[in-house]
Amino acid sequence: MLIDRTPLRSSLYDSQAKWGVSTRYHWLKGYKLHLCTTAKGIILSHVLTTANRNDAAVASELLASLEQWNMEFALGDAAYVNEKVRQTAEQAGIIFFIFPIDRCNSE
Repeated sequence: MLIDRTPLRSSLYDSQAKWGVSTRYHWLKGYKLHLCTTAKGIILSHVLTTANRNDAAVASELLASLEQWNMEFALGDAAYVNEKVRQTAEQAGIIFFIFPIDRCNSE
């Protein structure tokens, strides 16, 4: 299972959008779409948040919702390094692997 998010920029006039940090855009006003997918791209879980929401905080929600799928492994980037994420994955029986963010080759 893979876990990651993608930034969704909004209009500067969107009153519900928030400012947040993105690897690709640096600062952006908008939203983030957080997804858990299979290696083949099948979406297992998703959450749409404002751009100011921390990726690791959302990861705990996503991982907790995956118990029905009996996932053994998850792969995420360094944005998900967090003790709560590790504990949530452990409680769900998921081994969580983290890979570093390559800022030179990001989206």
